[in-house]
Amino acid sequence: MTEPAVIVSSQEFSILLPQGSSHYSIACTDWALLRTNLESIKGDSKVFELVGAALIGVALTELVAILTQSFQLPAQQRQLDFAWVIFAAATLCGGLCFLFTFLMQRGKRTAAQYVIAQMELIEQRFVRQEQ
Repeated sequence: MTEPAVIVSSQEFSILLPQGSSHYSIACTDWALLRTNLESIKGDSKVFELVGAALIGVALTELVAILTQSFQLPAQQRQLDFAWVIFAAATLCGGLCFLFTFLMQRGKRTAAQYVIAQMELIEQRFVRQEQ
């Protein structure tokens, strides 16, 4: 039989142990509810914001064309009317896009505040002991 190998160290090591910390034992149903609510909070969608900005840009372009009197000839009255229609439609749709963006962001804030309120309710179930 061979003798087991002996490891000799020329340095002394001190192993640090992790410090104790406070933990909450949370029920699996509460954890699943928090997880579901967090997953329902979607990331930022910039689609409405980008489309709204493009439409407002179109509206401003048409407004500049109208105000600089680009359509002066009597034969261009139809183009002037069409420019007013484009201006009105682009302004309305761009404004609605910005409104949808605002409402979506407000909904996200509400969802995040709801999850935080649930977490605070879970924390209140436990009594903290002062150390």
